[in-house]
Amino acid sequence: MSKRKTTASESAESVLSTTEEVHFPRGGASELTPLEHREISNQVAKDLFSTKKSTSSDAEGPAKKKRKATKAKAKAKGTDDDTKAAKPRSTMEELTFKKMAVGGLVLGCVTQINELNVLVSLPCQLIGSVPITEVSGALTSMVELAAEEDDEDIELPSLSDLFFVGQWVHCRINQLEEIKGKKRIELSIKPSVVNANIAKVDVSQGMVLGATVESIEDHGYVMSVGINGFTAFCKHADAQTYIQRFNRDEPLIVGQYVQCVVKNVPGNKRSLQLSMDREEVGKAQVTDPYSTLTSVTAGQSITGMVQAASDRGLQVKVNGMYDFTINTAQLPHSDQNVADTYRVSTNVTFRTLFIDTQTDQKLLFGSLLPTILELPTPDDETPYLGARFPYGAFIDKVTITRVSNIGVTAVIDGVEGILGFIHIAQLADKAPTQLPKESGPFAIGTTHRARVLSYSPVDGLLSLTLKPSILNDKYLQYSDIVPGEMVEGTVEKFVSNGMLVKLSPRITGYVAMPFLSDVALTRPELKFKIGAKVRPRVLAVDHAQKKVILTLKKSLIQSDLPLLLDLASVTPKMATHGVIVSIKSNGCVISFYNNLTAFCPGNEMTEQALSVNLKNTFRVGQTVKVFVLSVDVENHKLLVSMIRDEAASDARRAGAEKKGKATEEKRFSAGDVVEATVDHVKTMQLVLKMANGVPGHVHITQAFKDFAAIKDAKQPLAKFEAGQKVKVKVLASHETKKSNYLVLTHKDRVGSYVDCTLNLAQPVRTLDKLKQLKVGDVTVGYVAEIRPEHMMVAVAPLVKGKVRKQHISVDPVVASHPGKHYAIGQAVQVKVLAVQANKKILDLAVHEENNAKDLSYPLTLAQVKRDDRVNGMITAIDSTRHSLTVQLYHGVSGRVHVTHLDDIYKENPSKAFHEKQVVQCRVLDVDASLKRIDLTLRPSLVNGAALPDGAQKPIASVDDIRNNDIVQAYVENVSQGGVFVTYGPRLQARVKIAQLSDDFVKDWKKLYKVGQLVTSKVLFVDSDLKRVEASLKQSVVTGKPAEKKKKKAAEEQIPDEESEDEPMDQGSDDEDDSDMDVDEEEDQDVENAADSDDEMVDAGDAASDDNSAEEDENDDDDDDSDVEPVAALPVGGKAFDWTGQSALLPEDSASESDDASDSDDDAVSDKKKKKKTKQIVEDRTAELNSTAPQSVGDFERLLVGSPNSSYLWINYMAYQLQLSEIEKARAIGERALKTINFREEQEKMNVWVALMNLENQFGSDASLDNVFKRALQFCEPKKVYLQLVKIYERTEKLEKAEDMWQQTAKRFSQSSKVWTLFAQYYLQQGNPDKARELLQRCLQSLPKHKHVKTIVKFAQLEFKHGEPERGRTIMEGVMNNSPKRVDLWNVYLDLEVKAGDHELTQRLFERVTSMKFSSKKMKFLFKKWLQFEKQHGSADDMEHVKQRTLAYVESLNA
Repeated sequence: MSKRKTTASESAESVLSTTEEVHFPRGGASELTPLEHREISNQVAKDLFSTKKSTSSDAEGPAKKKRKATKAKAKAKGTDDDTKAAKPRSTMEELTFKKMAVGGLVLGCVTQINELNVLVSLPCQLIGSVPITEVSGALTSMVELAAEEDDEDIELPSLSDLFFVGQWVHCRINQLEEIKGKKRIELSIKPSVVNANIAKVDVSQGMVLGATVESIEDHGYVMSVGINGFTAFCKHADAQTYIQRFNRDEPLIVGQYVQCVVKNVPGNKRSLQLSMDREEVGKAQVTDPYSTLTSVTAGQSITGMVQAASDRGLQVKVNGMYDFTINTAQLPHSDQNVADTYRVSTNVTFRTLFIDTQTDQKLLFGSLLPTILELPTPDDETPYLGARFPYGAFIDKVTITRVSNIGVTAVIDGVEGILGFIHIAQLADKAPTQLPKESGPFAIGTTHRARVLSYSPVDGLLSLTLKPSILNDKYLQYSDIVPGEMVEGTVEKFVSNGMLVKLSPRITGYVAMPFLSDVALTRPELKFKIGAKVRPRVLAVDHAQKKVILTLKKSLIQSDLPLLLDLASVTPKMATHGVIVSIKSNGCVISFYNNLTAFCPGNEMTEQALSVNLKNTFRVGQTVKVFVLSVDVENHKLLVSMIRDEAASDARRAGAEKKGKATEEKRFSAGDVVEATVDHVKTMQLVLKMANGVPGHVHITQAFKDFAAIKDAKQPLAKFEAGQKVKVKVLASHETKKSNYLVLTHKDRVGSYVDCTLNLAQPVRTLDKLKQLKVGDVTVGYVAEIRPEHMMVAVAPLVKGKVRKQHISVDPVVASHPGKHYAIGQAVQVKVLAVQANKKILDLAVHEENNAKDLSYPLTLAQVKRDDRVNGMITAIDSTRHSLTVQLYHGVSGRVHVTHLDDIYKENPSKAFHEKQVVQCRVLDVDASLKRIDLTLRPSLVNGAALPDGAQKPIASVDDIRNNDIVQAYVENVSQGGVFVTYGPRLQARVKIAQLSDDFVKDWKKLYKVGQLVTSKVLFVDSDLKRVEASLKQSVVTGKPAEKKKKKAAEEQIPDEESEDEPMDQGSDDEDDSDMDVDEEEDQDVENAADSDDEMVDAGDAASDDNSAEEDENDDDDDDSDVEPVAALPVGGKAFDWTGQSALLPEDSASESDDASDSDDDAVSDKKKKKKTKQIVEDRTAELNSTAPQSVGDFERLLVGSPNSSYLWINYMAYQLQLSEIEKARAIGERALKTINFREEQEKMNVWVALMNLENQFGSDASLDNVFKRALQFCEPKKVYLQLVKIYERTEKLEKAEDMWQQTAKRFSQSSKVWTLFAQYYLQQGNPDKARELLQRCLQSLPKHKHVKTIVKFAQLEFKHGEPERGRTIMEGVMNNSPKRVDLWNVYLDLEVKAGDHELTQRLFERVTSMKFSSKKMKFLFKKWLQFEKQHGSADDMEHVKQRTLAYVESLNA
């Protein structure tokens, strides 16, 4: 009972959430049975019946006592009862296309199987399509793999092997659209999609589910049902009948879809036992109640109570909660009234047909049709009804039994269980306006002759037509027209090359110009009038192209000779008529029916063929009588004659046979050993003269027994010379047509040649060479062709193998230039790497005696092993980062990192390599999940050579380096946070801005470029976090102090470390919205906060840029930082990081360089130093140093003067953390919040952020959550949310960061900035798909006036972090809708300029300046264009812009 109560409670919530309670009575009897009422009333009665109380004496007897029955109330009650009975009839829903919604579940039946999709019949005579990618997860993976690999070797299972017509499927609607009256429904039958919302507790015995085969085991099939928490299994015994009857007695394959029934649910609720038996599926019924409406799926057999019955259908309540509608079309035919057949309060068992719980309408539809209840499937005994009644079939008698506003329903004579439906538009050629039931031609009981239009197995209906025009139409479809028959039509119109003839309202035939008449017509419109009746003969019918070719030639129409329709019916000596369609110099081509053609040689066209010009004697389109000379059905060849009668044909044939016998006497037989003379020697064969004058050939692969018999491998056939006598063995004799005659012109003029071998012991008949070879075999081959990427080697006369460039030689130098070391015809020993005889694939490698045993030849990713030595071919070179892509085999490639090109690092190391060069590598690492292979070209690793002097040792991981190591590296990236240098394929080090140079450099990004070789010193290594920090300062690397400049001594240091404690990823800063004029004040505030947060929360550096007002109050304190800044000292060996990052410099590295750790106050005094540099008169270094806070007392004295400075408070907290006084640091933060004036909102915000950073690193999740919730009460919530999510990002707590982003987006769904920052987070984490999904989500939440701005920001993110091409697509959509927004054009232009494609940017400037704007805006655009060409273009480009500008000015003055 506990489950029952839970079910009732959840069901009650579902009822309360329903938008329309159609059958809830107002004052009538309760709709629930007494048992259901007792179970539910304790939980929901007060809420559900607070305003509508039932007065039923059975259900609520005590409530009835409070009322006094009066006549007025009794009358009112009677009225209410009438209303109750009438209400369902007026509000009963009809299932139509417009009522369907995406996400709805529907039961369907397969009606057609195509190559890439399956057509499914749906209710309401609708048709849906299931693409091949929406059948099962396994099948989708195979399709995606085939698409990614672009490999024809991957064979996909045919959908015709996975489905059969008449198969029932459970579908989910993915897409609905109606374009020009055509309805398109895209479906998915994946169990993971269809069954995703089924609650685990609702899975019970008798539930019918769609399942797919996941794997095949010894005792059965592991099935996927898509229900979270369940696995499924079907025993072989439960699948046997299905396999025998519906799967051609073949075992199921992985990915195949089958409708199953839950046979048993074990007590552990973890696995299901399924059955595929169709009888069990049809009889299965769900008896347990559903706990939630979302668990109800289409195709379930359930029992409910009839609540209302009318001529529109039934209303049935299930579980006392869910209202199902069964339309009249889904009721079996009955002569009785619906209300009499299905009485109210009786139970009926029906099958769910359509379920929509995703939208507010909550539509639930069922069916009582026998075809749905029993789920019958066609087999040999009961064929598919659609095949019995195909399109166009006639039904002699149908009787109308039901009339509605949209059409009539009829029973079909002789067919039980299936009705016919005739739409009102198909009743007559002129559709009637009204359909009376009792009178008229379509009244109930009238009988008619009908024609089938379609069959809908879900509706159990044949769609029929009664239109006289269609009933009398002989040709309803193209298959009704037979080539060679006479047809009647009407001249419709003339086209350029012929005439169109209307054969039926749906079919039009074509008569080509030569086939209009036996004589050439110059003006055919004079003979054939538009609308005139004609009687042509059908020449051909193309069903695929829907074309009918006709002829009006009387010679063909009146011919009494047999018609040539196909080669199988043609026999020699047959006479027929044909039409000349082409004339050649040696004969002509003659066309017959059904696109059958024949060739007639010139000497068979006329007796004087040598003395006349065939083109002048005959004409195209001429009808001729021909006699069949010969027919070759296998090769589709037909030879005819215009002058030969039957006797002449026999005499010719006898002469040919006699000549053939004479020739056979001279032929050699296979296996004969004869002596022949070498006529001449070619590169790949010997040409022989046989004794009978017939030429012979000896292929080079048949000239030697083995490789040892070859004396000169470069020129194996050089030992033979013309005139030399050799003994050969005949292998085969072949006939060939002589090259100076066409095949059909002189069939008797044939030549022959003999295939021979010099190996007399070779058997005549041998197996195919490909079938003989096995992987690992070594055989003799001969170079047949040398190409840039591979070499073809012949191993048999008709078998050639491919030797890829990297497999040509062990020596990469030889393999890189095969043309210098190999010649055509050269003999080589080759090793078989891969062979597939059925696909004619043979991969070889040149086998050399000095081949090192450890050289591997991997053909797949799985065969690549760590430390393997392999040869590869360079296919791509990254000239920026100097990395190489090396192909090991087709589809298997690895990467050579810049640090593994050589043992000695050089500037621009990739210059030494070129594409298609072969190199020898060693495998460093293989990541099968990422399909990544790391290779090395270092001689010390490839060949085991010693490291030369000056070489940099290889660095594989963070364990290979130590503090203070001097390491050569290449610049990997230059970002806002500093420079990243790479030490190896998987290891990078970060160089902070302060560690880039000893000198002050205003634009420090220009100091280094990607790919530059640098020398660095390791400052800090964190093995746990795999982080490394280094310095590029010469003073740090060499250990020598830098030479100080006399001028600007106070600015020798890099002035700003804005991102000193940012995380070590290579992402850029938050998106810069300054190039958009559409940003709002709200988003600008958030951006300013976000841009300053990284600086504010640095250790000892918080609130550096947001407190310029406090800087003026503490000039003396700020000046201290110029000489000896006060930094946060280490706590327990490491410095406290207010950004949540723990990888800071160790204490012992501070002496290496003052700039490495003591730049805490630089950001505070940066702006002031720039302003006051010229005003410095005397050196106050000693005084400032002495006044820096060194104790608690110092901080307290400073806070007395500046109690509102968050900078001082945060440094005070850092000082306590240096002493490991975490509680005191917390207390100082709380004290700061109480002390700082309430008007200083930003100062308080800085302290809150510092406290959150403290709790994130030293506290617990609970303490952090407490600080976070308190901060929300005193600060702007959005800023607090953004700060916390940034803290999680910086500390790489990515799961918490994503969860916080979800909460932030949900709470601030009206903020464009939140959505764009969320998308940026996903892009930076490598999840572009999730980022793009946010665009659709945010547009549903944001106000419309923010849509354009948000879309543009997403485009900017695509340009910066995603795919620029996708960004262009987004911007193009925006500009199409807002073509007059110059500010948006400006953003688009800036994005293209930053993208760096000069040609695309030029075209965009051309496009923008061609539009009409005000002169002021045009001036701005031309000026911007000219500035762009000055920086990135040539002088000609600048001149072009100036000419465009002048042309525009002249157009204004014109």
